[in-house]
Amino acid sequence: MFNGVYLTTLVLFSIFLTRIVAHHRKQCATQPSIALPAFEVAITTIGAPKYDHYKAEGSKRILGIGNNLDLERGVNRLYTVPVELGGKVFHVNLDTGSSDLWLVSDKCHTNACRGASVARYPTSFFRTTSMDVEMLYGDSKSGTFASGTVGLDTASIAGIALPRHPFALIEDTNNLLVQFGASGIFGLSFPAASTVQAALLGTEEGSDIDVDDYVHSIESNGPLLSRMTEAKVLDIPTFSISLERHTNGLDGKGLLTIGNLPEGIDNSSLTWVPVRLYPGKDGGMGTFSAAPEEVRWEIEIDGVFLEGQRLPESTTPANGVDSERVSALIDTGNSLLRGPEDVVVKILQTLSPRFDPNVAGSVPSVPCGMAPALSFQIGGQMFPIDPRDFVSQLDPEDAVACQADNLVPTDPPSYGNLFRWSLGTPFFRSNLVVFHYGNLTHPSVDPPRIGLRSNVPANAYFLMREAVKIAAEKGTSLLSRFYILHILD
Repeated sequence: MFNGVYLTTLVLFSIFLTRIVAHHRKQCATQPSIALPAFEVAITTIGAPKYDHYKAEGSKRILGIGNNLDLERGVNRLYTVPVELGGKVFHVNLDTGSSDLWLVSDKCHTNACRGASVARYPTSFFRTTSMDVEMLYGDSKSGTFASGTVGLDTASIAGIALPRHPFALIEDTNNLLVQFGASGIFGLSFPAASTVQAALLGTEEGSDIDVDDYVHSIESNGPLLSRMTEAKVLDIPTFSISLERHTNGLDGKGLLTIGNLPEGIDNSSLTWVPVRLYPGKDGGMGTFSAAPEEVRWEIEIDGVFLEGQRLPESTTPANGVDSERVSALIDTGNSLLRGPEDVVVKILQTLSPRFDPNVAGSVPSVPCGMAPALSFQIGGQMFPIDPRDFVSQLDPEDAVACQADNLVPTDPPSYGNLFRWSLGTPFFRSNLVVFHYGNLTHPSVDPPRIGLRSNVPANAYFLMREAVKIAAEKGTSLLSRFYILHILD
């Protein structure tokens, strides 16, 4: 009898334990909050010149290359991470707005490649698929291209290596990031937006791409992090980007965390919002069993606020797609905050009444000490933009006069681009952003979503005003005064 009771108890305990383990695994798969190991990659910065968007007719700043603007006029920051291909390390621009990995070839000598002293992938090592691609970036005002051929090589990041990874070897591009030390772009978005994967599937299946086949080919032909997710080499299908600054506001640093939340961050500290889905009629992949409709890291926003007042919605009509829902692309490949032209002009003219976007040379000037409070309401929470990420000094030696040059217009929503706002690196400097792929082949099981946590100190605007006041009194630069105040805070 003792043995029978013991055996029954053991069986019941085993069943109970099995259910606990199964529940734990389910939680790991659906909630990126379990303390499992993560892979970390340091994000480094490269300096690049800064151009004025409104300086003169036909001129524009360098756009969409992932650089960040600091307070000092003339300074940009380009964010890169090291990726190894074929045993050689390349520093590539982080881009959550695109999906593909590409590197410049040693045969790229035209346009932006001309005279660029950047690490290049040797064509002698190239295992070509003979499939040509052209990738387009940005909007109608800042678009760039990169064209080349798809090849295969072992790709590695954070010590995670995948053999036969498809990437594009670029022989022509007008993207100026190669002029400043970046060898290419590392796209972190969804497979649906991958030009490389589409090209490879076209090779296998002909001109008509079967959506089911496309989804099933993610593990072999998809973007790098998507392949890692499908290959189950990540504990959780999540990555996060933290773009921090040293206290003087000049030197940027950051961290790319793959496979889990950053150390010290838990699920409850984040505001989670679902990724906006694209139906087939608006540029999605179409309808079929369990079809994924995620295309971009795009989320809906509740409203935009200036000095605590909600701004009216844009009245600019969309181009043939849904114009009622307002969403934002969360994009490290964009160095600015971009929004609907009518809303952007209203913001800039509220801050600078004499500003006229139709007059060449007109700039939205604003006193540095009156840097406005611009916030985005997302998931019911307010996410302000740090004042240092909204304005820059007109002159590095002048701590009083600034310009609101980090906010520019973008195109209205259109097929395949449903967002009205594109929140670039200024947004990332103000917030920790977590990207959860979920289940890429069956998203209804674990939907994709984005988690946000504000890094802007509650007294940021007070610090900014005090920094300007002291700098003006002492005749020192705004940046150095902000540094001192931040240390004392």
